[in-house]
Amino acid sequence: MPPFLPSQLKIGNRTVPVIVQPNLVAGDGQPVMGLYDLENPTIYIAAGMKPLATVETFWHELMHAIFDYTRFGIDMQMEMETTDSPAIDAYKLEERSAESFAKVFLQVVQDNNIANITT
Repeated sequence: MPPFLPSQLKIGNRTVPVIVQPNLVAGDGQPVMGLYDLENPTIYIAAGMKPLATVETFWHELMHAIFDYTRFGIDMQMEMETTDSPAIDAYKLEERSAESFAKVFLQVVQDNNIANITT
């Protein structure tokens, strides 16, 4: 585990493990830099990457974990089925994204003391 990554994160009422794993592959067998397991909320980061790639991948996968916790994808699908206007859909997507992200992001950063994870 790179020393700058936590071994787990508190996201709302969940404890989400962060696992650095060599030879990380997606469900289709393709190598990946990181992934978030929706079925067993866990963040996986590929071992052996440069620090910048590791940090960027960590933050990327954390966003997936926050979206999962806030049910972002499910809510967005239901919300976008209510209108036939691409402009309204785009506006709703932007607003919903910001709202979901803001509700949980600050809590995650503060509860896990991870504001200092940078390159």
